[in-house]
Amino acid sequence: MGDSHPDTRKERTWYELCTNDFHITVIAVEAPLTFGHSQLVLKTRKDLNEEVMFEGASFVIKKCLPIIRDRLPSAVENDKWKQLRNYTNTSGRYLKTLLLRASADEEVGEYKVHLVPYFESHLCCTTLLFHGGRDLEKNTTGGLLRWLGEQEKRLDDQIEIWRNTCRFPTALVESFELIELANYLRKEDNKR
Repeated sequence: MGDSHPDTRKERTWYELCTNDFHITVIAVEAPLTFGHSQLVLKTRKDLNEEVMFEGASFVIKKCLPIIRDRLPSAVENDKWKQLRNYTNTSGRYLKTLLLRASADEEVGEYKVHLVPYFESHLCCTTLLFHGGRDLEKNTTGGLLRWLGEQEKRLDDQIEIWRNTCRFPTALVESFELIELANYLRKEDNKR
């Protein structure tokens, strides 16, 4: 991003695995789409095909999903993360984690996956977007990809404002209490 700010990736890392073949970290994202949005970054010493990278990443994703499912619902209710909860419009039951293999930049030997927790409030927004301008039954759902695109656009627009008005992204890490959220997700009882 080119911004001059302290790098807080290490402090925002809530899961880490090092093997002979891989170094994998899961990091709370500075400018999240949803509450607890994290990015898994897998690095290798050599360029491996996507299937091998996916296999390494999937092992850690399998470890992270229960942590997200078990810990995030109570974190969403905690007033410590009220700003993050409000910013990401997160409330209600946890439904699932969206796994997005979407990254504009990957170096050789790098594989990135976004883990985007999806709650009832997000489903409501998704459904409203899907129903907009359509004559559909109220219980018809859809529009998840459009909702993600809208979230990304909203975030991109907000980032431009933040860059011009504050110490982006350091201000986000501080105001959203992302280091504390990473500590909460990292707790020892999460090791499975």
